Amino acid sequence: ALTRGSSGNAQYQRFHHALGAVKGGLIGIYYLKPGKEALRLDLFRMAYCATKVEKGYYLIIQDLSILKKLLILIDKFGVSSEPVIKYMENYNEHTNKIWKQDFDSNYKGSWQIFADKRSTIIKDKYIIKYAGRMLRNFTDASQRAGHIAVGEMFLTKYFFENKHFMYLFLKMTRAEVSYLDKHKSNDKEWFLLRNEPGVTIVTIDELIGLPPKIKAALLEIKDNPLKGESLTIYIDCVKKIVTLLKNGQVNIDPKYLP
Repeated sequence: ALTRGSSGNAQYQRFHHALGAVKGGLIGIYYLKPGKEALRLDLFRMAYCATKVEKGYYLIIQDLSILKKLLILIDKFGVSSEPVIKYMENYNEHTNKIWKQDFDSNYKGSWQIFADKRSTIIKDKYIIKYAGRMLRNFTDASQRAGHIAVGEMFLTKYFFENKHFMYLFLKMTRAEVSYLDKHKSNDKEWFLLRNEPGVTIVTIDELIGLPPKIKAALLEIKDNPLKGESLTIYIDCVKKIVTLLKNGQVNIDPKYLP
């Protein structure tokens, strides 16, 4: 359950709190208590696709009467009964239609427009989502970027459930990933990022054909927060890298691809 007092992607960050139940074949319910912030409708799609991909059922609810009805049905017919399954499936179909209306409105029903606006590149067999994560995001307890990275990971994974997900951290190196694997293997956010099926973390070191000047510029700012001059440099590099990735002049090292 979450009190909706936070803006941004705070709602996404807590999606995985009920996901373990769904992965284990149970029912996961994420209740967002009415608050000042509107429900992020992407959650409906995430739950819909997680239900398709995983063993259990995921429901995003705002009204406890939904949960009450579900519990009454379970008590009367059993958790695996047809009435219970039908109720959950109908609910997810209903909420997915709400998401679809929002998707059509915001992105004209186009996954390509969605991808362009959400730092994502769609390839035939995989997708690339690029982000400005840096080592400190996962080593400094005061940083929230690790939580954000996990939330965005699950959103992207379930939105594109039929494609492998390459999570490209443009301000990190392979050595830094290895460092985190060694020293932060039990950190919740890093563990989730590194062990989620269908998700692979790649860095600037895995970009084959990347012009040396672009790589040098990113390495120069890799430990800097994205603001001021560092942000300007990062945005300029990202624009060039995205173009090169889309036209095939830069590619991810094949040994990391699915």
